[in-house]
Formats: sequence, structure tokens, C-alpha cells
Amino acid sequence: MKNYNEIANDLFERRDKCITEQKARRKTITRLTTSICSFVLVALLGIGVWQSGWHNPVTPPNTDDPAISGDSQTSNTDKTVGITPDAPIIWGESNGEIQDMGYTTWNGKTITLPLQEVLSDEKNKNRLIAIGVGFELDNEFVYNGRSIAEYDAEANREDSVLNGMGLLLKTGDELKYGEALYKTGTPDGKKWAKQLYDETVEQIGKDVLAKYIVNGEFLKEQLESDIANYTAHIISRENWDKAIEAYYDYIASETCKHLTEKGVNCEIRNGLTVYMTAEEFATLEIDNVLFYSLAIKDSEGMDMSSTPKDDVVTQY
Repeated sequence: MKNYNEIANDLFERRDKCITEQKARRKTITRLTTSICSFVLVALLGIGVWQSGWHNPVTPPNTDDPAISGDSQTSNTDKTVGITPDAPIIWGESNGEIQDMGYTTWNGKTITLPLQEVLSDEKNKNRLIAIGVGFELDNEFVYNGRSIAEYDAEANREDSVLNGMGLLLKTGDELKYGEALYKTGTPDGKKWAKQLYDETVEQIGKDVLAKYIVNGEFLKEQLESDIANYTAHIISRENWDKAIEAYYDYIASETCKHLTEKGVNCEIRNGLTVYMTAEEFATLEIDNVLFYSLAIKDSEGMDMSSTPKDDVVTQY
């Protein structure tokens, strides 16, 4: 049987693996054509959430609606509104790697450097450019009766419980003595500073302590078993991911509808992609946008070899 250090290490390894997988999933579900998570971008750019009609709490009319489903995104991949099949379009090219994600400002818009390079090239003046739209995350968006902020708070609580359980596994044999641990010390002479005791108890949480330390007895085996079978933190974080995915599907779909009504060429392709010249883009106004990027045609595993090369102008 593993000792408590080995079990605790396994716990934290599983936690770190889960966090890594969640970050990878979020890069996909945000539907940003540059494959970068909007949360990281918020921190990097320091941009606050812009107020608009879409910023208020909303519920998607139907999350099973083909207009905002993943199936719709796949089926609409080559159905660009108002663009003839042989119209040359400038796309980004990733070669299987993430684009250079530096940022600059162009006509009041935050754009990526690859897009800025295309826009500033005079020979592209009258060419259509595939522009990806990255939206701000609206934490007040309601999915299945709960806001994204509420899903996040629940996931954070579950993470805290998991961390507390792991810490208790390492310290429970001493914490079972309660306040005597810093007042008089343990029978074998171990004594903690009161500050350390208080901080450790706070990190573990009173509920976790009360469950696994009963009448001065540390229920280590029960704790080990519960840790081995603990999945609440994964489930809660997956629910949070689903809510975020629903938001990005919804905002991209709704924005595309509004733009189409105004005669703007756009489609849902791993998020919202608009097709316009630099001059048209200069006057484009979309609410809740975090940044614009040069859309990548072969994102999400699309096979560039099946795309007629004379139909696509690629710039990096």
C-alpha cells in the first residue's frame, strides 16, 4: 500500500494533469481562430469587458439549435455568405503551430501582428481578408440556468476541497491533536507555531477537518479512499467549460446573423470569421470584441492539401 506521501503526490499529479487538460480544452472551446485562450489575453492586454446590450445576462434560445451547434460549424465550413467559390482570400498560415500572437492597434481595433502585416501591405488593398473575431468572455452569460461565474465559483470550491484533502493527508496525524498542537505539542514532542496551525486549518477547511478528524482520531484510510475516487472537481470544471463553449457559440452565431443582415460576408468557422477588404474592416464595428486576427484556414485539423492553391493567398 502507498504511504501518505505517495498518495498525496499522486493526488497533486492528477490535479496538475487535469489543469493542463482543461487549459488545452479551453483553447479549443473558445473558438478563437488564433487558438489562444481569451482569459490569458485579458490578462496580457488589460482590457476590461466592454458594456453593450450583449453584456447583460442572457440565455441561449436553444443550445441544441443547429445554428449554434458544433455540427453547424462543421457543415458551414465551406459555405461563405456572399463570396464566390473562386474569390481569392488572404488566410493566415500556421504550419501546425500557433501564430505569432503579438498585438497592436489599428484604427482603434486590437489586432494581431500577422493581421497588421496584411492590412499594411498596399498590394492587399482590394483583396478579401479572412479575419477571425475573438470575443470578450461574459461571465454573466446564463447556461442551463446558471451563469458562467457561478460555474467557475463552484469549480473553484471543488478545487479548494481537493487541495484541502491533500494537505490534510500530509498533516492529519499531527492536526488530530487540535489546538494542543501549538499549545502543548504532541506526545512525541512536535509543536507548531500558532500562525502555522491557523493557516493550515484555513487552507484545509473546517468541513474537511470535521469529516476526517473525529474525536481526536484521524480517519486516514477513509480520506485516502475518498481522494482516490474524487471527481467532483473535474465534473464541475467540465460544466464550466461547457458553459463557456455555449457562450462563444452563441455570441459568434448571433453576431454573424446581425452582420449578415447588414450585408457583411461572414461565417462560423471555429468561431466568427468575416471576409472584407482593409477599407471595409476599418469601419467595421462589433460589440464585445477582444481582438481580431488573421484567420487560419487549416485550423482544427483541416487539410490544406485539399484546398485549391490558386483560390487562397496565404501570408504569415
